[in-house]
Amino acid sequence: MLESFEELSASLGAILYLVLEIGQRKFFEYRALDGKTYSSTLHLEKFLNWTGLLIEFDPHLLLNILEMHRKAYAIRACVSPTATPMVKLVAPVKIIEGNIYTGYRKKHTKLDGYRSEKDDFHTEFKQSIAVECFPMYSLLIAANMTKIDLIVLQNYGNDLNIITSIPFDEILIFVFLIEVKNLSSDEKLALRLSMELKKYAFYDSISYQGSVFWLLIKNEFYTGKKDENILKKLTTTDIYKILTGFDDSSINYTEVDFFDQISRGFLIQ
Repeated sequence: MLESFEELSASLGAILYLVLEIGQRKFFEYRALDGKTYSSTLHLEKFLNWTGLLIEFDPHLLLNILEMHRKAYAIRACVSPTATPMVKLVAPVKIIEGNIYTGYRKKHTKLDGYRSEKDDFHTEFKQSIAVECFPMYSLLIAANMTKIDLIVLQNYGNDLNIITSIPFDEILIFVFLIEVKNLSSDEKLALRLSMELKKYAFYDSISYQGSVFWLLIKNEFYTGKKDENILKKLTTTDIYKILTGFDDSSINYTEVDFFDQISRGFLIQ
């Protein structure tokens, strides 16, 4: 089990680089939240020179993203579960000590629906906000991203509808990373079958602090074998190149120390 989203992103980066040998390095992430705490793409952006599109509808969280100066476009919107735009009323979100809460007076309901907690940090009542929702296809076309390496969906339940609305004959997507924790068994089965029909192979199930992600890879880029020790087979030069984008064999990191860095999601600056 991974211990941080940065470790998830580091491991994901190695898989994408070695298994798929992808060159575009473009991602689409929804929801982006604050762009840091639960980001599956931040490490890719910081250390692997990726860029992409971050979608978040909460204005306060979007402001956090903008203040980070991430090397990606950030848009205040939601992704429509259909092929047509719409306006939805949504509850604002607050991240408190790493937990995600929807906002109410004196209480925040945890987004995963498992429990409610008294909020000692904030007691102001937060009204629902109206937000414009656009089809994923429209957002990708607007960003000139018709070929995209990675789509991350952390939409807590509407992912299947979003995927169903994508015209796969017009958009080339290599890899999906989908949060499935809140899906029922029937919904997971429907998602798996839908992706198989769209010619995506199930590569792995990744767990992180109670969250569960599915990694699905387009068939023609799938080797058919999951390499459990993919990082450990890298040489020091390989790892340095993956993390920085430069091939400098003169740098003397010990293989053990450097593997420890990448596996924990960190890089010596």
